[in-house]
Amino acid sequence: MIPQSQTFAAVGFIAEDGKTARTKLQRFLARIDLKPVEMQSARIPSYTHFTRPWRRIAGCDVYLVGDAAAQVKVTTVGGLVTGLRGAKAAANAILGQGGYLKELRSLQRELSLHLLIRSALNRFQSADYDRLLDLLNEKMINLLGVHNRDHAARILCRIILAQPRLLSLAGILSRGIWQSSARQSQCAQPSVE
Repeated sequence: MIPQSQTFAAVGFIAEDGKTARTKLQRFLARIDLKPVEMQSARIPSYTHFTRPWRRIAGCDVYLVGDAAAQVKVTTVGGLVTGLRGAKAAANAILGQGGYLKELRSLQRELSLHLLIRSALNRFQSADYDRLLDLLNEKMINLLGVHNRDHAARILCRIILAQPRLLSLAGILSRGIWQSSARQSQCAQPSVE
């Protein structure tokens, strides 16, 4: 929720099932006693490890960037910075200053880290969120206030050093890694009909 004034706020809601999103949003708004002035919806692309934002068509290289390439962080659903990084990689490839795959590696690592974090958060129960909030300390809050989420890899170690007890949530993260890996291997299996 982003306050616009004392009486208005923009409320965002993300759902994997678009058919039930409106009902869930209305239920949420009613629970916190807010009345919608306007409702908007849009599809948001979701990055996966298998996203391939380029093709060779009729002898020409075609590069997709931003939302079209699913260069969106699945933790925050932000894609402006990641889309610009993808555009830079495409521009460098077109100008012959580097291969597109090589240029995309650091962006794909960043997006994969966000996918891993999202996978772990999807397994959180209410008690896990409570524990996470209880672990917040002044150092962590300062780090999160100074560093943006566009380079999670840069701040992840700093956050763990600021609050080593976060490692107590490692079990949830490891389940997220295992389930994410299992899902990837299922997607990578060729289908036999």
